[in-house]
Amino acid sequence: MKFKDIFVFEEKLSQFTGAPYVITTCCCTHALELCFRILNPSSVKFTSYTYMGILMLLKNLKIPFHLFPERWSGMYRFHNTNVWDSARQFTPNMYIPGSYICLSFGEGKPLDLGRGGAILLDNEEHYKVLNLLRFDGRDVSFDPWINQRIFDYGFHYKLNNRECIQGIEKLQQYISVNNFKIENINYRDCRQMTIKDWPSLK
Repeated sequence: MKFKDIFVFEEKLSQFTGAPYVITTCCCTHALELCFRILNPSSVKFTSYTYMGILMLLKNLKIPFHLFPERWSGMYRFHNTNVWDSARQFTPNMYIPGSYICLSFGEGKPLDLGRGGAILLDNEEHYKVLNLLRFDGRDVSFDPWINQRIFDYGFHYKLNNRECIQGIEKLQQYISVNNFKIENINYRDCRQMTIKDWPSLK
């Protein structure tokens, strides 16, 4: 199967984290985006001590948000949802039932693949939807893809096979070292920033 390595990597992540389902993506921000798209919260409230790209994401999705000075370690929650940003925590059996935990495999992260992310979840229906969304709306049982005639809405947000093979190898190394740290990063307070509206193009 063409996408075998993707699903093997996801199964390994499932075993490690305790999440019933795992969806890998090309980055953590896109993992968060897909969660917000399927959950469609009316608003969210979260820590002001985070990466400014999260504010950009919510602004682009037109989801109202409120920042407050919540200190956190490892991961933080988007209140009013069950979505968590866990870019700085990757530990055994970390999954919280009912949640959507988004991981990062970017540079400097606990499992460093250079790029990539994942969604941990236990909702089977949402797993099926997310699987289509990150694959350009493709049903991967159709191979080649031109045999599929009807496509759901989707995004080009998947990891490729080579990255997943690297992920399988690095995950095994990460487990064997057995040094699972929860990071505490000092992010700038995003309440001190202003994001301008996108200019009208003439």
